[in-house]
Amino acid sequence: MPMPPPPPRASDPSGASRADPCAPATWREYFDEARDVAVASRDPGAGPPDVFRVYVARARDASGARASAPPSLVIFCVHGCAYTALSWAPTARHLAARLGPSAAIVAMDLRGHGESRAANERDVSAATLASDVAAVATRVAESRDVFSSPRGAAAAAAPPRLVLVGHSLGGAIVARVAAGTAVANVAGVVLVDAAESAAREAIPRMEATVRRESSSLARQRRPLGFDALRDVVEWAVRTRQTLDVASAAISYPSQLVPACDGTEDSATHRWRWRVDLGATARFWRGWFEGLTSTFLSDALRETPKLLVLAGMDRVAEDPEMLVAQMRGAFQTVVIPEAGHACHEDRPAEVADALASFAERNLGMRRSR
Repeated sequence: MPMPPPPPRASDPSGASRADPCAPATWREYFDEARDVAVASRDPGAGPPDVFRVYVARARDASGARASAPPSLVIFCVHGCAYTALSWAPTARHLAARLGPSAAIVAMDLRGHGESRAANERDVSAATLASDVAAVATRVAESRDVFSSPRGAAAAAAPPRLVLVGHSLGGAIVARVAAGTAVANVAGVVLVDAAESAAREAIPRMEATVRRESSSLARQRRPLGFDALRDVVEWAVRTRQTLDVASAAISYPSQLVPACDGTEDSATHRWRWRVDLGATARFWRGWFEGLTSTFLSDALRETPKLLVLAGMDRVAEDPEMLVAQMRGAFQTVVIPEAGHACHEDRPAEVADALASFAERNLGMRRSR
């Protein structure tokens, strides 16, 4: 029996009306380019380089033509565990329109996620992911293999400033990268619902859920697979994984791969999850350990910082963060009526928060 359709609440920034809101969307509806960035493998003797998928969104003029000159600012977005770069799609399109042609929005698929391919996809430790993000962000900042520009224009332009943005796991990783020395021109750090105290409290519950994953109740909460990509969109909205059907239509299909590998779920479903949450569980604590101290460290003292939250309780539960906020060490924006993936639930509002951050701290002017 097919799942009942969720109540549609679409935030498609293109303004296009989709006949079936739950039909899977494609990256071309939100981004202008998809590029693969090759990075030398971290595994000795692994052979071919690791390849990471990045998507690029630029502002478009009234005729629909996109900006072609090298950007002066890159908003570099990193997703959370089990998500993909396309989790940022509606936010990226809204933000590109607001910041205008001098900015580019870039979203990256982490190792073992989305369209990225690595020799060792099971190593999703904080150190490995931070190394990957630093390498790809550096390539993006150098405009090699990423931005389509007139010949010689990218080489002649000054390197763009980088604002590193991360949701959940992605937030923990970009904080590490920004506090290090591997990436130059970091002009800002934004954490989207990434807080060490909240993660520390949630991890035991997540671990218990993974241990029960084989139970029928767990499969109702997160099915092992789906017969059609449309089904995962309906499931995501019906179970409130995201509150926005347009976000679900682009984000959730990208989290699945064809189930043709002989696993248990491939015998009963055509599509399975790309990421095995159980296989990542041993890394969870390491991802968030020390996030507060890193975010508030001397290395980032002069770097503008923004915390985008689904609720102020994330800060209130962490005395060190609460005191730092009161002292003005970072800015905070709370997104109302949103869940953990607040950039999916309220992409326009999160884009506004990021645009205001860039305008206030980096001298950017909104396009509109």
